Amino acid sequence: MKIYLAAPFTFKDELREHARLIRKKGHEVTSGWLLERIAPTKDIEPGENYRKHAERDIDDINRSDLFVLFTVDPKEWIKRGGKHFEAGYAYAKGIPVEVIGPNENIFYFLRDIKHHESFDEFLGGL
Repeated sequence: MKIYLAAPFTFKDELREHARLIRKKGHEVTSGWLLERIAPTKDIEPGENYRKHAERDIDDINRSDLFVLFTVDPKEWIKRGGKHFEAGYAYAKGIPVEVIGPNENIFYFLRDIKHHESFDEFLGGL
């Protein structure tokens, strides 16, 4: 199975380890953003560079069979929200969406979105 992992950019190192464990179970992780060695708010100039990264992420989602979103406590304010756009895009494309963590957004309460309390719970079900 091809799996796209989405989360706040600050989770990147943690998700790299999760991706390793997913690959160990024989699955492919399509999230190219995990390979980036930059901090987007510091090293990527807005405009064309943002567009290239966004297009790459959309292509990676399109190649996936499953979209997995890592959420944070909804009381925590995070100024960026690309993961929510990505989740909506995947959902609209008919790619199953699974959430690891709390329901950070009203749309994650939809009945066909599967929930996991932890990554270990998710990994155990793969």
